[in-house]
Amino acid sequence: MRFDNNRFWGVEIEFLDTVNREDVARKMTEKGVLCYVEGYNHSTKTHWKVVTDSSCGYELVSPPLKGEEGFKQLKVACEVLNELGAKVNRRCGLHVHHDASDFTVNTFKRVLALYAKYEDSIDELLPQSRRGNANYYCRSLLFQCTKEEVLREIGRKCSVETLMKLYYNNRYFKVNLQSYRRHGTIEFRHHSGTVEYEKIKNWIVLTQAIINRA
Repeated sequence: MRFDNNRFWGVEIEFLDTVNREDVARKMTEKGVLCYVEGYNHSTKTHWKVVTDSSCGYELVSPPLKGEEGFKQLKVACEVLNELGAKVNRRCGLHVHHDASDFTVNTFKRVLALYAKYEDSIDELLPQSRRGNANYYCRSLLFQCTKEEVLREIGRKCSVETLMKLYYNNRYFKVNLQSYRRHGTIEFRHHSGTVEYEKIKNWIVLTQAIINRA
């Protein structure tokens, strides 16, 4: 399935506070990708920002990006993090947002159903700390029910609000619908922390493929 170069996406790259975040912002800006150090916030900006993160230290957050230009900026971000020696551990995650402004309730239902149906297989792509219901910050879509029960419950819902309530209006699931309220996006929180460009790009492509299929 071809990548949609017109759909906006964004990333949140968590990393440990073993590097100076001012250096991250400065080096990215020097390389032509505007980045600022900011206090913790959920505001969508037109520039990259480095903010604090309670779970692991820092988080490098992109503006809405798309197409090859977006991947070029992502590559610069990863190059800077690696040049500065940024590290991750099992407390860190990678979060990817995709624009959901054109979604209907049935699109959301199909994304959740696809992810729930294949969650076991997607788990195999990731370390043990991100599989099943092992991580509080990216809980399983199957956390309380069998796969058949979850798929049946998703099918019964008739609004985005009731789909959110199915997961207790909580954002800490592998697929997070709460971001739709704030940003107009759907967020994939499943991936482990990484500063490797190819891993992040591949995850963006895979999660967009799920959206396109839905």
